[in-house]
Amino acid sequence: PQFYNTTVMDSMGMERTITLEWTGLSSETCSANMYSSYGAEQLAYPGDTKKYNFFGLLSIWFPAVTGFEAGSNRSADLSDPERDIPRGTFIAHIISTLIYMTFPIIFACLAPR
Repeated sequence: PQFYNTTVMDSMGMERTITLEWTGLSSETCSANMYSSYGAEQLAYPGDTKKYNFFGLLSIWFPAVTGFEAGSNRSADLSDPERDIPRGTFIAHIISTLIYMTFPIIFACLAPR
């Protein structure tokens, strides 16, 4: 494993240094992180004191899936909007879903909880 020092701001507004551990792509780390652990303390980083809820995490995800309507706003530039808008929207959904499903798996294999 590799250890990295970084500075974070705590809930009182004070900066402090924490150490993060990264194992790199590891099957051991991946298998340890693959299943849910709802009883374990869920922290964004060691010493994190903030409580995260559904709506806070939704605010991160929501903007990523609301940009699909941008294609309809540019429909005048398309040669065949009736064909291109549904096709582009569908492809954008597929690519976004692949990214959003792949990254958590990769992250689960890189660092311990």
